[in-house]
Amino acid sequence: GQCKIQNKLHKYVLKPPRVLALGVAWDKGDALTRTELENVNRKVKDKIDLAAMYRVPGVTNHSGTQYAHLLGLICFYGRHYTSYFLNDRLRQWLYFDDSNVRTIGTWKDVKRHMHSSALRPLVLFYEVHQSNESKQACTIM
Repeated sequence: GQCKIQNKLHKYVLKPPRVLALGVAWDKGDALTRTELENVNRKVKDKIDLAAMYRVPGVTNHSGTQYAHLLGLICFYGRHYTSYFLNDRLRQWLYFDDSNVRTIGTWKDVKRHMHSSALRPLVLFYEVHQSNESKQACTIM
């Protein structure tokens, strides 16, 4: 017969990598509306708590967290790829479009630029920090 009890799935990260790459799957092709794109782009965060996504042994939301800060992302529009990456030295986000590189500014500026250019995030690169490193890490907003 069919199982009537649903088992809960637990995702573990035993030793988080220093850099975490997350892929975004798009199933609608080019038929995405601006509103749908905006909703997805709004959910892309410049800082994520790994303990909220995975069970990390020795780390809980009460005893500490393990953060990952966004380093960069690759985006797509039509048949064209672009990217944004954080320059730590300048403390600014840079935009790469073929051979053109320009300073975008803050993370909020990146979000605005993604929206106005209708760019879809494809791959997000996060740098993982331990709890004690997270307090020292600076988020560029």
